[in-house]
Amino acid sequence: MKKLAIFAVLIICISFTACSGESSMNDINIWDKINNAPIESPKTYSIEFLCGYFGVENKYTSAPNRSISISELNEHLPLDFMRKINKDGQNLYYAVYPVTEGGTWYVTFAIPIQEQSQVSALVYKCVYVDPALFSSIECLSEITPGQSTLENVQLCAPMTDTITIASSGIFSYSLIDENTVALVKYERNTHTLNDMIVSSIDFIPRNKAACIYGYSLCDDILYSQQGTR
Repeated sequence: MKKLAIFAVLIICISFTACSGESSMNDINIWDKINNAPIESPKTYSIEFLCGYFGVENKYTSAPNRSISISELNEHLPLDFMRKINKDGQNLYYAVYPVTEGGTWYVTFAIPIQEQSQVSALVYKCVYVDPALFSSIECLSEITPGQSTLENVQLCAPMTDTITIASSGIFSYSLIDENTVALVKYERNTHTLNDMIVSSIDFIPRNKAACIYGYSLCDDILYSQQGTR
């Protein structure tokens, strides 16, 4: 009986070690996928599928409606194109998925992230970019500070990143083209996001934008399955 008990303990220990090694290997394999190679994949995902998997209502920019770890993401949507970008001394990470309808689907991760960590990072936000939907500066130039709202901005520029609330104000970022972003500031005395009143609008270089548009690769921005690039 004593020998049987010792054998059972050994089996449990071996199983635990194997599982731990497998988990560690999965994490390492994920981080080994970091690359800045051009998107070249016959596999694409439809907008409907991506919105359904992540549980997002706004396909252009939205946080998932549930907690998704990077390991779970890799299991269901393989991380074939995962990026590591250093911006202002900080490492930022995102994954890119080719979209069937054209363009790319970005997945950003909550930071900080420790590479090779067995504690999986979580999906932070999803952003959809399609060059066919680039906005015109002329349209956004008609936005009137003191009158126009966030809703007006989004009608002109559907690819508008979510609102950033900082000590210096409330902002949104709209992708105009591969080199330009509209930085819009809003008044604070409003109750809902869509009702926020524009206080100023400026056009800045894309790489200066404090959002996914600012630190993503230009090739990713310009990628389109339908040959827009």
